[in-house]
Order: sequence, then C-alpha cells, then structure tokens
Amino acid sequence: MSDDFTRSAAHDLVRYSQVWEDHRLLEHAFELGPGTDALIIGSAGDNVAALLLAEPDRVVAVDVNPTQCALIELKLAAVQDLSASDTAVLLGAVPGDAVAVYRQIAPALSARAREFWNRHDDLLAAGLIGCGLLERYIGEFRNHWFVPLADPIRRLFECPDLDSQREVFLCEIYSPALESAFRAYFGTQMAGRGRDLSQYKYVDQDPGAHLWQGFRHAFTEIPARGNFYLEWLLTGRFADLSYGPVLLRPAAAARLGGLVNRVTVVCADLSDYLSACTPGTFAAADMSDIFEYLDPKSSDELFIQLARAMQPGGRIAHWNMMVDRRAPATVTRPLSELSASLHAADRIFFYSDFIVDEVI
Repeated sequence: MSDDFTRSAAHDLVRYSQVWEDHRLLEHAFELGPGTDALIIGSAGDNVAALLLAEPDRVVAVDVNPTQCALIELKLAAVQDLSASDTAVLLGAVPGDAVAVYRQIAPALSARAREFWNRHDDLLAAGLIGCGLLERYIGEFRNHWFVPLADPIRRLFECPDLDSQREVFLCEIYSPALESAFRAYFGTQMAGRGRDLSQYKYVDQDPGAHLWQGFRHAFTEIPARGNFYLEWLLTGRFADLSYGPVLLRPAAAARLGGLVNRVTVVCADLSDYLSACTPGTFAAADMSDIFEYLDPKSSDELFIQLARAMQPGGRIAHWNMMVDRRAPATVTRPLSELSASLHAADRIFFYSDFIVDEVI
C-alpha cells in the first residue's frame, strides 16, 4: 500500500492505545461464526477481541506498525493468561502494579513484542489505555476543559433519556469558550501532535469544525449512558468495567481466553499481505478508515486487491472520517440501508460515514 502514512509516519510509537471504532457496528455488519475467517486492521486490538466473540475459525490482524502489533500481542496474552482483575491492572483501568503483572506474561510474547515492552515500564506504569499518541493528546484537552466540569459530566452519563442529557450538555457543559477551544485544539493543531500529518493529505475541510459538529451531535442525539468511548474521552476512566471495552469485561474474559489462539497478528503492509493471500479466504474484513489516507486510484486498487482475498458474498466494512472513499462497483455492491442504520447508531462521533459492502 503505497501511501504517505505507510512510508513516512513514525512506526516506533504507540499511535492508538484504544480502538476508536464502535465494535457494535462490526458485529452487526458481519455474519461471523464458526467456519468463517475475518481480516482486520489491528490498531490497538480491541476490535480483534470483539470479533473473536463471534467465534470465527480465524482472525488475522494486520498492522504496518510493529509497536501496534506489540500492543495487540500484549492485550491478547493478558486475556489468555491473566485473571480479569489483573488484565484491568495491566491495561491501567484500575490501580495496581502493571509492571509486575506484565512480567507474568512477558514470556508468552514474541521476541519483538517482549523487547519493546521490556523497554517501556514507563508506558505500563502510566496506564496502557492512555499511552497512545492520540489518547495523550485527548488527555491534555480533558485535563484543561473537562476535569473542571466533572460534576455536570457525571450527571450527563446518569441521564435516563436524551431530553435530560441534551439539557445537561447545553446548559451545564457547553460554552462558546469550550467550542472555540475544541475547534482549535482538534483542528490543524492535532495534525502532527495527535495524529500523523500524512493522515490529512486528502482532507479538504476544517478538522476542528468536523469534529465539533460530531461532538455536539454525540451529546445531544446519542445516549451517553453506557457509552464507554465517550466516558473515557471526558473522564479518562471506565466507571463500570462490565460496560467497558470488550477486553476489560469480566464476563467476556473466560470466553476470550479460550479463543486467543485463533488470532494471527501480521506486522506488514496490507497490500503486501493481500498479494500473498489465497483468493477467497475471508468472509469479513474490517478496514478501519485506511482508504482516506490514499489517493482515489490507490484506494480503488486496494479495494480490488482486498475483494480478491474475500469470498463471494463476503462483507467489507470501513469508516470515512473526512475523506469520501468507496469501493469500486466492479467488485462490490453497497449495502446502503444497513450502512446507514449502523452509522446512525455509531457511538463515536469522529466519522462522517460507515460503509458495508458485499463482495460480488
């Protein structure tokens, strides 16, 4: 995949320590189960776990960044070998000695992943779920703007309905100063500090305006109660792990532990991986928002290459944030109604679209 992000972005740091893509959309988009294989952009590994709960035969997690692959390995080793409470300590969701917990599972990691984490007690001690470049950037804004609003934010997540939630947001949280600061901080300032500059190459709109519109929509039109994505963004914690990320849910821990051996983590360029992939391998593919990092021609070429690796009738899902990228009609047909209904239910406000296509 020849794009600026793959070529020029630094791949020696944790870019994302959480996956900011709603796993429920993928669960409804795909028809996974025994006898199926899934392909996913690895990222921080959270949605790898979510897909595993459908019990496919295999999940292949591909990421070009070896540091992200090391993070995925660590999270999977945790749910396989640790108790749910120790996994929560390791990931920084609850207080405890994360470094000591890490030492328990270090031998289970690949040499490359182990070498990385052996050098990064600092990330473990600070809390893995907040150690990513994006998460640290969000955290700086949270500390300045959201911490002083802790009481109304707590009330917002307790609201029983949208009307009361909307009232708390508009009357107790919103201010022109917050809007102005949000637009600036998550606009051009974020390029290079919270995300890589190359990820904005094909963006022709103001990122701050786009994200503010989504932020406001999220708190006035989408129930916040039980939305762990928004909870962490505003508070930096998960009040109830039973409703947190799949990897941290005690009820999911036992099942996940027995399924981890179905995951293959591949540290490679996606196009390189697909070029060596047997045609017709996958029933489902989660492509994150990678297509908007590509020019239109390269995006079409990657879709075609991906479709070759898919079974007829297999489903490809991807998000668009600020660049409209769609699969060529020669290899897929859009599932427009399904896509629209799932996008409307997205609990994360970053994206302008969620698209599910069926391979012809």
